Amino acid sequence: MTLLIQRVLNALVTTPDQSVEIAKGLLVYVSFHPADVSSDLLKFAEKLAKLRIFDDGAGKMNLNVNDVKGSILIVPNFTLEADALAGNRPSFSHAKPFNEALNDFHTFADFLALKVPTQRGFFGADMKVESLNDGPVNIIIRSHDYDISN
Repeated sequence: MTLLIQRVLNALVTTPDQSVEIAKGLLVYVSFHPADVSSDLLKFAEKLAKLRIFDDGAGKMNLNVNDVKGSILIVPNFTLEADALAGNRPSFSHAKPFNEALNDFHTFADFLALKVPTQRGFFGADMKVESLNDGPVNIIIRSHDYDISN
């Protein structure tokens, strides 16, 4: 599982038929690896809800998204699992198959929504994403790189 987390002042995701947006909060692109299991989804949801990347009164990143009364917009993005080291065309063999990733996306969103106001992008759709990055602050977390039990 890979999360690309952006602190934003606002974010909007649209398709030709629908749209979803948030004000201040986190825009999070998410992808799933075949080794990801349900407990990883729960741990990542908890980590994301507690991640202190908003400034406090002293200008230090000490506040989480709930502390600033923000929300999260999660956007499915299998290309985060791309392997572009060999050749010029990325391989997506490290991405979880579509139907399994779809299930993981909704499970992850459900876990997250229990902790933080959450909006969802549109799985399998051609989306347009607009955002105003705040900072900018961008953080990448991968399940296979970190022990997220803390």
